[in-house]
Amino acid sequence: MSGAFGSGAAFAFEDAYILAQAISESQRTGRHLASALKVYDKIRSPHYEALYDILDGNADSAKEVAAAHPEFDDDEFVEEIVSKGLGKNTQWIYKYDVSRVL
Repeated sequence: MSGAFGSGAAFAFEDAYILAQAISESQRTGRHLASALKVYDKIRSPHYEALYDILDGNADSAKEVAAAHPEFDDDEFVEEIVSKGLGKNTQWIYKYDVSRVL
């Protein structure tokens, strides 16, 4: 993670939890490790996709602002991006309960 909403450590802990639980379940049931990785991917990929959708939208907003207002200083640039909804709808990141998803 590249500092996306301060969520990198949380995502790492969630990833580790899901992976450990998936591996444990595959061992308990005698399944191959590949089945654990599929479970992990099925659970975590949508979460990452949602985050990257927000980041991509923010990057698009930044490009639009830079093109429309090349005269902006840093403060004006950030203010304009924030007015366009930078980081909107991110509460799901902080309220995500990985143990419930599993």
